[in-house]
Amino acid sequence: MRYAIPLLGGIGNIIQTMPLMLHLRNTGHHVTAIREAIDYKECENLIRHAYDDIVDKGTNVNVDIGPYIARYNTNTTPEWAGWFETYKIPVPDVIPSGTLYDKKIDFGFDVALCPGHKPNWVMKSYPHWRQLGNELIKRGRRVAIVGLQGDGGPFANNVSDFRGEFNLMQTAAIFRQTKTVIAAEGGLAHLAATNGALTYILIGGTGCAKNMAPANTVPISINMPCQPCQYRGCYIDKSCEPPIWYGCSPDVLIDGSVRCLYNLSPQVVAGRIYGN
Repeated sequence: MRYAIPLLGGIGNIIQTMPLMLHLRNTGHHVTAIREAIDYKECENLIRHAYDDIVDKGTNVNVDIGPYIARYNTNTTPEWAGWFETYKIPVPDVIPSGTLYDKKIDFGFDVALCPGHKPNWVMKSYPHWRQLGNELIKRGRRVAIVGLQGDGGPFANNVSDFRGEFNLMQTAAIFRQTKTVIAAEGGLAHLAATNGALTYILIGGTGCAKNMAPANTVPISINMPCQPCQYRGCYIDKSCEPPIWYGCSPDVLIDGSVRCLYNLSPQVVAGRIYGN
């Protein structure tokens, strides 16, 4: 049977389609990927083993794509599992995952920090990355930061800074070699988890039921009563397209961060991972 899978959103959203795509191919089906919201080659290289061909939106592939996952209650249905529901396919007991990666990379660090996330998502923005790096160094860990230039702000010199130096295939290789990843809830967190790294995700307004990968993810949160607020949205910025829910209204943001992340101290994060 032939399936046409729309590639929606950013890196994390595309990674969430991997379990379905790989399951279909592993069970002998033909998978056509359709570029919807993203078209840069790096993502296609990461997942090219999961589809037979790829076409642009609007191409006639003679198949009913079916309803998009956005029609599901994503507060209770994880994004990766929602794809199975969309196509009325039972979720397998063993969830296939794993992206392609660059085998030439040699990464010699204990912890990879990944502060990046989509712009404007203040409810995912952790304000203490520099201090967290210092806390991990004090605990004897070899720490590096990866992602785009500027992700997470300035860091101390004792944290090795590789932001902007690796493409996605190389970053996937880093995650294959790294035992521990600490990340914002963004695309690199999902890339790390699907490549086998134990990935601790710093949770602000994100709904875990929607966003957690099927394996290798551990949310860290102080669990304020108002969490999660991803779809409740105390404040919405309609100047963005699409509009962005922030969770906290502007008058209660602290240094540009939501309270639940501002109050999540580096000591608490490190203690949850390595113990006190």
